Formats: sequence, structure tokens, C-alpha cells
Amino acid sequence: MRKLESIQYNACLAITGCFRGTSQERIYSELGLESLADRRFTRRMIFFYKIMNNQAPSYLRNYLPARLTEPVNIRTRNPIYPLNIRTERFRNSFFPSCISQWNVLDGNIRNLPSVKTFKIAILKFLRPKQSRVFYVSDNQGVVLLNRLRVGFSHLNEHKFRHGFRDTLDRFCGCRTNSVENTQHFFLHCSIYSYARQSLFDKLQDLRTVFLPLNPSYFCRLLLYGDESLTSISNQTIILSVVEYIHESGRFSGALF
Repeated sequence: MRKLESIQYNACLAITGCFRGTSQERIYSELGLESLADRRFTRRMIFFYKIMNNQAPSYLRNYLPARLTEPVNIRTRNPIYPLNIRTERFRNSFFPSCISQWNVLDGNIRNLPSVKTFKIAILKFLRPKQSRVFYVSDNQGVVLLNRLRVGFSHLNEHKFRHGFRDTLDRFCGCRTNSVENTQHFFLHCSIYSYARQSLFDKLQDLRTVFLPLNPSYFCRLLLYGDESLTSISNQTIILSVVEYIHESGRFSGALF
């Protein structure tokens, strides 16, 4: 299973241009992918739903113990008695594992009227929402943006945290004793003042008030845009940020 998961992880690295060692959870979140373990869970639950609702071969229901007759609350509504399990091998086989997972599902999900609605509910819970780049076609710029999004770029704080031997501390070269993280790079570093002013001028042209204007929100706005804005406005934001990344020269020669 680890080898299979590594194939998907390596594919995600190739798609995003991120470095090996990037958090699997964060890179999957960027691409809107669930792990293969979650995908197996989804497939098992869908098939088990079919067994429970007489949409699978009838003989499979013979392996099920009785359901509990008195619901305790909405979360445990319609659960099944667990099987008598003596070994880990049996615990991890289809019916024992499915019964255990079925019993912890929300009752509203278990009692959905169709396979389609059940599948949608499971995927909504497990599958992260993909982070968009709004059709920005600058591939190199998008790669650098992806690395900033997942928190693993050539910024000193990122490299120091991941144990790069050529990075002895987290601090920026602007001599302000500031940690060179994503927020510092976008909002504070004096080295990139000219490029930053150009970026802010382009954002002002959108004629949109970005509130609240706290650093954390503003940094996320630069990385991802904002769902409350139009696609065109978000495209302008991401394109302007990519141009800022290039104009700063911070990652020149550090694409690979």
C-alpha cells in the first residue's frame, strides 16, 4: 500500500513541481485528491451500502449480523452488531472492517436514499477542494507559486525546517532579523519593495476592498485569491503574484 501511495505522491510532485519531502496531505489538498487509503475506504463503503440496501448479490447479506434495534442517537442510527473478532487478520478483512467503519458513519449518510447521494456525501467529506490557479498559463511561475502554497520553497525558513545543509538559520538577508517565511517575502522584506509596490498597484486597479486587511488574510489572498471575488479578479491576483515572484528575483535559478 505504501508503494502504491508513493506512485500517486510522485505523480503529484510532477504535476505541481513541488519538492520531494513536501507534506503529502498538503500536496493532495492543492490538487483536490484524496489518499489511496481514503479512496479504498470510499469503494468499500459504497459496496457495503449496496449490500445493506439489497443492491448486491443476496447471499452477501448472510455474512451480516443483526442490526441494533434501538437507536441511541442520530449518529448511531441503524448500526450493526460488531462481529466477534479474535485476530487482526480477520479484523482487517472486508466484513469486520466495513461493519466497524459503517457504525461510525453519521446516520444521515447511512440512510441516504441512493448510491449516488451516498457516494457524493462520502466524497464531500473525504475529498479536499482543489486549489485553483485561474488559468494562469505561466508554468514556471505556477510551480513557484505551488511551492509557496505548500510551505516548501527556497525561502530560508522552508529550507531550514526541512534540514537543508546550506541553510544555517531561518533569517532573511534583509538584515532586519526577520524570519524569511512566505508572509515576510510577500509583505515585509525591504529587498523587494519596488516589486511589491508594483504588485499592490495592480491589486488597487481591481477596485476591490480587501477586508480584513490583516497580514494572515492578505497573504492567503495573494496565494489563493478569494471565493467572494469573480474569476477574472482572482486571475488578475494570481497573475500579479506570479509576476511579483519573477520580478523579485528571489527564486532565479532555483526552479529545480
